[in-house]
Amino acid sequence: MNLDVYNYVNTISKRIKNKPDIPDVQQEVLLILCNKDLINKPLDNKLKNYIKGIVFNYSTTLYKSFNWNVNSLEGLTIVDLKKEVTSICDSDAYKDMIFRIRRYVFENYYLVNKKITRWKVFYLYFKSYSYKEIAIKLNITYHTAIEYNYKCIKELKEKLILN
Repeated sequence: MNLDVYNYVNTISKRIKNKPDIPDVQQEVLLILCNKDLINKPLDNKLKNYIKGIVFNYSTTLYKSFNWNVNSLEGLTIVDLKKEVTSICDSDAYKDMIFRIRRYVFENYYLVNKKITRWKVFYLYFKSYSYKEIAIKLNITYHTAIEYNYKCIKELKEKLILN
C-alpha cells in the first residue's frame, strides 16, 4: 500500500462536513481503491481528483441515508397538528386501574397490618422514580427494590387481572 495515498485519503476525508462519518468514509474510500487496484499506484493529480470525488460522493450518500427524513413533515396536515393531546392519566381505564390497585393494597395489606414497603416501591417506580432513588428514599438495597417491584407486579397479575 502506498503511504502517500493513505495519508491523502485521511487528509481529504477530514474536510467532510459530518465529522462522525470520517472513519466510515476513510474505510470505504480505501476499500474502493483496493478493489480497483489503485492503492499501490503513485499519487498524481488524476488519482487525487478521483479520491476527492469518492470521498465527497460517499460522505454525501452516507449523510443522506441517515438524515433523509429528519425535517420531513410527510403525511401531516395542519388539522392533524391542531388535535388536542390527552394524557393517559385522564382516561377512565387508568383511573379504574389505580382505584383497584389502591383498594387491593388497602384491603389486603393495610387493614391486616402487613408491611407495605413493597407497595411503596411499586408506587414510586410507577411514578417514574429510578430503583436507585427508591432504594435511597426507603432505605433498602437496590436489588431489594427491584425484587419488591417484581413481586408486586406478579401479585397484581395473579389477583387483579383474573377478576
